[in-house]
Amino acid sequence: MRANVGIAIGVAVSLALPLAANAQVGRYKRKSVRVKVKATERTAKLQPREKSDKEKKKEQVPEITADQFMQIETKVQSIRDEQIKEYIALIQETDADDPERPDLLFRLAELYAQKQRYLRFQAMELYSKIDRAKSAAKKAALKRKQKQYFDAEKKWLLRSIKVYKAIADNPKFKDYPRMDEALFYYAFTLQSAKYHEQARKVFYRLIKDYPDSKYIPDAYLSFADYFFNQNQLANAEKFYDKVLQFPKS
Repeated sequence: MRANVGIAIGVAVSLALPLAANAQVGRYKRKSVRVKVKATERTAKLQPREKSDKEKKKEQVPEITADQFMQIETKVQSIRDEQIKEYIALIQETDADDPERPDLLFRLAELYAQKQRYLRFQAMELYSKIDRAKSAAKKAALKRKQKQYFDAEKKWLLRSIKVYKAIADNPKFKDYPRMDEALFYYAFTLQSAKYHEQARKVFYRLIKDYPDSKYIPDAYLSFADYFFNQNQLANAEKFYDKVLQFPKS
C-alpha cells in the first residue's frame, strides 16, 4: 500500500509541477503571423542551426490552462491525504533516535506545504470570479468560500512550520544529511507566513552552519531583499554582491 501510494503521488506531482509554470500562459493564445524572408548570402550566416530531435523534444512543454491544472491538483489531493496519514503513522512507529525519523518528518512537512499551496491557489483564483459576479449575493458567497480557502491554507501552513521546527530544533538531528535543505524550506515557509524576523534567524543559521550549502545564495538574497525594503541600501548592496558570487545558482 505504501509503495503504491508513493508511486502514485510521485507520478501525479511530476505531472503537476511542470504544468504549473504554464497554467497562466495557457489561457492566452494569439495567432502568429509567418513572414517569409528571402535569405541572402549575408543573412544565411545568421540563420539558426537546425536543432536535433533530442533538443526539440527537450523544449516541448505541454500547454495547460489554470482550470486544467486545478483539476489535476484536485485529483492529487486525495493521494496526498493518504500520504499524510501514512507518514504520520510511520513517524509514530519510529523511535526518537532512529536516523530515518528526520527524513520522515521532512517529507511530512513537504506534504503539508503542498496542501497549503494548493489551497492558496484555489483562494487566489476566486478573485477573478468575485470581480465578475453579477449579483451581491453571488459575490458574498464567493468571498465566504475564498475565506474558507485562506483559513484552511493558514492551518496547513502552520502545520508545516511546526514540523520543520521539530526538525531544526532537535539536537539529535544535527547529522541529518538534508538539514540545510530543511532549514531553507523552514525559513521559506516562515516567510510565506510573514514571520520575517524568525525566517531571517533560520537563514542566518543556514549560512553559519552550512556555508557550502547550495541554498546559501537564497539565504543571502533574503537578507538583501530585507535590507532593500528597509531602505538600508549599503547593507542590501553587500548581500546582493554575495548573491552575485553564485552565478550558476
